[in-house]
Amino acid sequence: MDTVELPNVTQQQAWDWWQGLLFAESRYLSALKGHAVGEEARAAATDTFEAALERQASAHWEEIVSHIWRAMADDFGLASDAPITFVVNGLLDGLPLHVACRTESGRLRYAIEDRVIRYAPNFLALKFMAERAAARCATKFVNASENLTSLVRLHLMPVSGRVASGLAAATHHPVHSD
Repeated sequence: MDTVELPNVTQQQAWDWWQGLLFAESRYLSALKGHAVGEEARAAATDTFEAALERQASAHWEEIVSHIWRAMADDFGLASDAPITFVVNGLLDGLPLHVACRTESGRLRYAIEDRVIRYAPNFLALKFMAERAAARCATKFVNASENLTSLVRLHLMPVSGRVASGLAAATHHPVHSD
């Protein structure tokens, strides 16, 4: 598992992106709820919302995804269509990085068009899910954690040493390392 530093992305910027998405969605939904909303108002609300999403997606490309794509090619020697699994935390966890976009040949090109993009929970998220599941039904979680551990081990990353220990601690289930 490799990491890419994003020195230009601050906690405040991530917060502003979140707030921007929530505000745009709120305005869009409010515009559609009015009883007297005509087709013209709906179209205007849709255009405004889509413009806000495009601005956000372009910013995600410029500040995050383009750096990751560049590092995958230059630093890690991976092909331009190599799949990627995002394991993000904090406010970046909910940003739609798969729809980050840039303009190419006069049209928007989305990150998801370049390669297979997957998301995987980080250890804190796994721990939170384990605690929630344990509080609801311990026996059902044991089965889920066995399946999750197998999935992570077989498909997402090689499990060894610290990774195995972290997964075992987060899921409260033993993980056998390679």
